[in-house]
Order: sequence, then C-alpha cells, then structure tokens
Amino acid sequence: MRPHLEYACEVWSPLQDYLVDILGRALRRATKVITKHKPYGERLKDLKFLSLVSRRNYFNLIFLLKRRQGLCEIDLSNYLEPSGSASYKLRNTELCYKTRYT
Repeated sequence: MRPHLEYACEVWSPLQDYLVDILGRALRRATKVITKHKPYGERLKDLKFLSLVSRRNYFNLIFLLKRRQGLCEIDLSNYLEPSGSASYKLRNTELCYKTRYT
C-alpha cells in the first residue's frame, strides 16, 4: 500500500490539508486491517512506520541531498535559490535555501 501512496512524492506531494488527510486515511485503514483495536499512533509504532507526512518530508530531504551532490540532473533553479543566510544561526549557510515563487 505504501509504495502506491509514496510513488514520486517529491513531485506531486499535496499541499492542501484535505488532500493530505485523504492520503492519511488510506494508511489509517490499511494499518487498522493489520493491527486491530489500537490507536493509530500505536499501530504505527508496532509496524515501525512513520506517518505519510513524515515520510514525504524524509524523501524530500533525500531528494535535495541527491540533487546537491549531483546524483540527479534536475534543475531546481526555478523553484529554489540559495539564501546564504538563515533567520537562525547555522554553522553552514550553504545548505540554506528559500523557495522562489514564479
């Protein structure tokens, strides 16, 4: 079930809350079939799953790391730009990006 919900999530990850909820409900139902009569948080712990939102954030970070290291040839200059500084103190400001709205 999860591979279908997470396929290419770096590209199509939903931003609207109602779409995130729809995907989350699918995972909730699937985990309920496997482990019954437990709250959702306990089911995730028992199955050693992360929530879909957490996994999408994880995959987004992996994608950005691969792009930064030159392991994929996708141009993100239309979407991200190096900010050079952060609103909070970091040791390495090369890793700070801000979104570019076009």
